[in-house]
Amino acid sequence: ILFSLAFILSFRFNRRRTEDSTHPLWSLILYKLCGTNLGRLLPTPQFRLYISPKISDPNKTLSGAALEVIPDFCILLYSAQPVKPQTFLAQILQQITTSFLPSPHTVRISSLSIPLLVELKRPISRNCVDLKELMSQLTSSMLNARRQVMAQALCLFSISSYHRQDKVILIAGVGEWWSFRQVSRSDFKGKIFQDRQYSELLQVKENEKEDTNEDITHLMGSSRTGDMETYEAQTKEETLDETRVRHRRERAE
Repeated sequence: ILFSLAFILSFRFNRRRTEDSTHPLWSLILYKLCGTNLGRLLPTPQFRLYISPKISDPNKTLSGAALEVIPDFCILLYSAQPVKPQTFLAQILQQITTSFLPSPHTVRISSLSIPLLVELKRPISRNCVDLKELMSQLTSSMLNARRQVMAQALCLFSISSYHRQDKVILIAGVGEWWSFRQVSRSDFKGKIFQDRQYSELLQVKENEKEDTNEDITHLMGSSRTGDMETYEAQTKEETLDETRVRHRRERAE
């Protein structure tokens, strides 16, 4: 995890601060979260959720009008049942199979749930002039990630294939920053997933730079707001000696 965080912060190898630079970190975190249940729990990137008001039977072909919702990451939890060979020939073939692993045709996925959804946004700019601008960008991106992952949870609860699932854990990440919460189906009581509203949330990503001037003074004490305006954010990586010099200078001030 330390190295994946260092990669996000690297000026040399992550010059443009893109969202994909955070994928190694979250791949590793989700792998760790699965623990000894890895296998039945599957860390999965870009898993598609399909929702169509015209289709109520999950075994039928999806309508061409179905909306595709794609979380950045999720964890899948499945249940499976053994499938007995339907013909005498299939029984014989199963007995003489020499493969190291059993054939995937001998099991059937009977149910699937998604206990965790993750929505990521690109790390904030290195070029913030002070901590107030840094906090403004971080707050704006984090709010966008939270809104989007909440909409994904509503979509999940609206799909008939997941009608037995009542809870999901949500993670919103912005670079090396993150937040989480658990939501229940009852939290969305009376709400209907709207594809138009979700599409508007996706457009926010293109306008992130235009939304960075949000006033965030309500998030901190008034005594700290003025002080933070005078702090300078670092725009490049420092050497250890440069960091020590800067710390001594700040203490002297």
